[in-house]
Amino acid sequence: MKFLILWGPGDEQDADYIKQHLPDLVVMAPETSVAEMAGLINNCNLIIANDSGPMHISAALGVPTIGLFGPTDPKMHGPYADNSSYVIKDDLFCIICNKTECPYKHECFIDLPVDNVVKKAAELQRV
Repeated sequence: MKFLILWGPGDEQDADYIKQHLPDLVVMAPETSVAEMAGLINNCNLIIANDSGPMHISAALGVPTIGLFGPTDPKMHGPYADNSSYVIKDDLFCIICNKTECPYKHECFIDLPVDNVVKKAAELQRV
């Protein structure tokens, strides 16, 4: 398995961090246009993304998609495809706060259960 890291302006440090910690598993996408990114997504077996453009593009292209949610509501923001799902840490008092800056410690993403993401991925790959 290889992970393709898609990134955009402002994501460079996070993308580099992931690549440094998983060097044998990660392929870093080059800087792309939206159309080029869609082409890369269309060749993937599964997309795991936060509530963002790539998540919506993936779902629209019919690529199995898992949305990772924290401050936004997956029931309102998708992904909207039969072969998609989402993961959210819904036991937090502040979940779905819709804030662009976290006043706490980003628990909605930092403490998001990785096992739940893996389980959703396995479920989508069986469909």
